[in-house]
Amino acid sequence: MDPQWRRRLLVVEDEPLTSRLLRDALETLDFDVATATSAAQARSMLAEFDPDVALVDLVLGDGPSGVD
Repeated sequence: MDPQWRRRLLVVEDEPLTSRLLRDALETLDFDVATATSAAQARSMLAEFDPDVALVDLVLGDGPSGVD
């Protein structure tokens, strides 16, 4: 698939193993995947990465949750 037409997906997950497994699985399905470990990091990535969709963990440890 042409890289400019790949769907961009942002995974927001604070557990490294889960984040890695999700990223690897989604990349095999030809998604362009970026990962963030917190809500704050995800917010800062939005403008530059411009995802089509975000897969967000609800419980992200200290700080804002995935719901926030």
